[in-house]
Amino acid sequence: MGFVTERLNSQLEVIDTIFHLDADHDDVGRTFASLFTPAAGQETTPDAIERTAVTIWEALQSSALKPSPAKHSGDAFAEDHLPPLPEVGQILERIYSACYGRTIGAPIDESNASTESQPSVAQLASLAKCVAVLHAHLLNKLLNNSTALPPDIAYWREKEYSKLRSGYYLVQTLPHRIYHYGGLVFDHVRSHHPANVRPELKTLAKEAVSALQSVWHSRYALSPGVTTSFIGLRLANLRPPPTLFELARREIRAKRERLEAVHELQAACLGLLADRGIGIAATTTRISKKFKELRVASDETLASSGDEVRGALSKSLALMAGVLTRMADVSRKHDTTSLADVEDLAYLDDEASQVTPQTVSILYRKAYGVYTSLSTFDDSFASLLQTYGRPSPTARMWAPVLLSSFAAYRAASTLAFRWDDVLEWAEALKDTVASFWSEWILKPLRDIYSTIRHKEARLAIQSSESLNADLASLERMIVDYAEHRGITDPLMLQEVAKQAQSGDLSVVLQRYTEEIKAPLKNAITGRSAIGESALGLLAKDLARQPGDLIRALLIQIQKAKVDGELAISALDKLLRSNELNFAFLAVVPSLLVTWSLSREVRRLLSGGKSKSRKQSYEMIRSSLRNIDRLLNRSNRSGSPPALSYKSHGLLLCEVYLLRRLASSVPRRANTRQRFIEDLRELESGYCDDVCVADDNHTEHDWTVTQRMETVHRMWRTYAFARDS
Repeated sequence: MGFVTERLNSQLEVIDTIFHLDADHDDVGRTFASLFTPAAGQETTPDAIERTAVTIWEALQSSALKPSPAKHSGDAFAEDHLPPLPEVGQILERIYSACYGRTIGAPIDESNASTESQPSVAQLASLAKCVAVLHAHLLNKLLNNSTALPPDIAYWREKEYSKLRSGYYLVQTLPHRIYHYGGLVFDHVRSHHPANVRPELKTLAKEAVSALQSVWHSRYALSPGVTTSFIGLRLANLRPPPTLFELARREIRAKRERLEAVHELQAACLGLLADRGIGIAATTTRISKKFKELRVASDETLASSGDEVRGALSKSLALMAGVLTRMADVSRKHDTTSLADVEDLAYLDDEASQVTPQTVSILYRKAYGVYTSLSTFDDSFASLLQTYGRPSPTARMWAPVLLSSFAAYRAASTLAFRWDDVLEWAEALKDTVASFWSEWILKPLRDIYSTIRHKEARLAIQSSESLNADLASLERMIVDYAEHRGITDPLMLQEVAKQAQSGDLSVVLQRYTEEIKAPLKNAITGRSAIGESALGLLAKDLARQPGDLIRALLIQIQKAKVDGELAISALDKLLRSNELNFAFLAVVPSLLVTWSLSREVRRLLSGGKSKSRKQSYEMIRSSLRNIDRLLNRSNRSGSPPALSYKSHGLLLCEVYLLRRLASSVPRRANTRQRFIEDLRELESGYCDDVCVADDNHTEHDWTVTQRMETVHRMWRTYAFARDS
């Protein structure tokens, strides 16, 4: 529940304690007998007593005059669940009619009303509860209206400091201005010449042109006899007239200043009402003790107790009536003269404190008058916003809608002209999306599933059988070459085979080194020419054997092939060991693109209504900064620091915004609950009326220094309250 509901529940509980109406702790039967005991000098019949008792008792037991149960909804920390205002008005009408036999709005004789007999305690109890509910409704309306003005003030401030936005404001309000001034001109013409309008319009146009020319010449012409001491010119006449942009900025500035003044006035009224309450809590102890002795008390004791309650209710109703009158005057007037005393509304408190205790019948009528004013309070504020607030949605959107309609028409014309191409593009887009979904999302996901289930390897470049065959072929080639070179020992051949398996080609490379000295000859004859004569070579030409150089080269080529296959085999092992990683790398970009597009589509469809948690935290930090500034301004040295009415009202508005943002605070470790407890310390108003054991309840109020310490604790405690 919100601040106002918590405060109302506290005040209703205090009233129940005073008049012993708490069914959980009091004897309701004995309370009923004591409440409806006729006072001395009161001429009543048993039927009238019974009818009045039933009416008042039903009102006291109704849900409208009982504390509302606490709601544990996580998003309802700023919502105030108050009794319906019309129901309170009906209760006042029924009780007044039952007690005094006439309607509450009928005129009465004030002289007779001031000498009425002592009322019953039940009338005071029901009246006190009705006044508490009316006070809560007034607080709620002031709080809601005060928090509704800052967006409009920020809107005008943005318009004021930008020429482009000031010009756009002219465009927004152009139709209204044309209609308004056109209506004025038409009414003026019809009032002078109702029979024929067109000639009068021509005459009026000529007069307007001549008036503009005269204004131009009077502003820029040199006035004889009025000169400056330097150049002999009247420089004021050379100042150019204000442009349309300057006039628009002046109008924007006037509206902003008006709303700021109204906002400060509402905050001051809110702080005044929150500080004073209904005034019953200060007399709680005395009245409770006297009421406990009511069954044996004298009429003087009962009258004294009633005077205390009536005095408190008289001051509270006078204060509420003064606030409502002040706000009604502000809503009706179109200047800022009524806002001169915004900073301090102490005169309203002084006037209320001078009010003498009035009779219960007059208090009922005053309470009904407050109810009537509250019923029209929202309408007055709506008319104020209509005059000084942001332009209507129609005025703000007609230009974008017009441009969008023109663009939509042009786009529709183009699409109709190229409809076949549009169908082809749509079909291509459909195929692209389907291919993207199947090839880049579903297929990689299936591959990941197959990899996890240890199925066939998909990233292998060659098979292991091919590598083994090439290794065996190289081994045979080296062994045959060794046998050809005269190595016949089996042990040596086995050693050569082992060397071939490990990649050692010493047998081949030794002979290759000798034959490479005469590569061309050894490639043809197969014999080395070193140390032999020409005659010997000629004798052996017919008997020469095939050359070994080519064979050695072929063996080395096979060795290079095997080395390449070994490198590829190592790469295959690397790919197989990271196959799952590659599969995830293949699907993650597609999933990121799909998720980003779906999030943007959801954001566009939602219209941006739901704020992100980051934006909520930024607003929380901004409100805490404003609260810290308010408290710091009030913490002056040299005197006991105290909040002014305006500062207290602005503080309540900021705390109300923080309550609305409490739904974004995480629930873990009771963070949200502790956040609400800190906000209650900053408000520190609803708990004042709970203290029923001490008359001096002001010592239980939170001082400015204590509230500043609470803000600093919030900065330290909550990570979201600090910039991350």
